[in-house]
Amino acid sequence: QTLHRHGARNFLVFGRPPQGCTPLFKTLYGGKNPGGYDAGGCLIPYNNLTLTLQLGLRAATDRLRKQHRDSRFFFADLYNSFLHIKKNAERYGFTDTDNACCGSGSPYNFSPRRKCGSPGVPVCVDPSKFVSWDGNHFTQKYYKLVVNLILSGKFVDPPFNLRPKS
Repeated sequence: QTLHRHGARNFLVFGRPPQGCTPLFKTLYGGKNPGGYDAGGCLIPYNNLTLTLQLGLRAATDRLRKQHRDSRFFFADLYNSFLHIKKNAERYGFTDTDNACCGSGSPYNFSPRRKCGSPGVPVCVDPSKFVSWDGNHFTQKYYKLVVNLILSGKFVDPPFNLRPKS
């Protein structure tokens, strides 16, 4: 509301990627219950929570659209863009969608006790092959790809090419 009062008329609201797919969540909350994982190896309960948040953000974006008809509100779907990239990893040049590039320990190269940046914690040779940088954040290549998908109108609601015209 404050931004609108000060003249902003174009808004891009970002959803969340599926938390249950991150090395951090899989390490901390994965346990040994295979029934809690989906076919892609992600934690179902945490992805369900992320989807609930996603629905709330979409609904709020829709309400703002109706409330401020003089403005444009777009919703960037980071949840489904992540799943798209994970499913098509090879096409985008990723060889690892499950492990952290920078980290150590656990089955996902993430340890809450020895995080990326700590002395002696290794970094992968080629971060561009990984989706996850440190178990909680993504790599530059991943972020660049997501931005390009969103700007081209994919994974944005309403669908719209947000790239500037040259």
